[in-house]
Amino acid sequence: MIENNLIRRGRVVEVDAINYTCKVEFPDQEITTGDLSIGAKGGSRVREYNLPQIGDNVTVLLIPPSLSDGIVIDGVYGEDSPPPESKATIWSKTFIDGSKISYDMENHQLAISAINATVNINAKTINLNGAVIINGKPWLEHQHAAGQLKDGDSKPVNGKTDNGSV
Repeated sequence: MIENNLIRRGRVVEVDAINYTCKVEFPDQEITTGDLSIGAKGGSRVREYNLPQIGDNVTVLLIPPSLSDGIVIDGVYGEDSPPPESKATIWSKTFIDGSKISYDMENHQLAISAINATVNINAKTINLNGAVIINGKPWLEHQHAAGQLKDGDSKPVNGKTDNGSV
């Protein structure tokens, strides 16, 4: 029976985050696999950790005759789980809490939405080049003639260092 079904679509019923495996159910045959490896994007140096969630539809490549020897290739969209975008020039990643990262290649626009989440940026150096707008107002205006830094409401900003940065 499995020999004729090497590539199957099923639904994730259990996830093992430590071993990066999951179990998949094939409802049409009332079969549940053993722990299957999950395909990961990337190589030995740059990798992505992105487990499927319970209930996700996935494509599975089985190695007969075992139901525990195979790999979950990737998730698939369907009527109960439509794709989050409908335009070929958009790359996006949407998370369970509604947070989203997307890039519109046609309009050259990167968007990060984390309304229900906290965003932490840790870096050796953070460079901002271009206008910084917060809630519709310029964050900082540099007054070259006076040498004073002002916020978007034209109020002086304290904390100027000897090199002129804030």
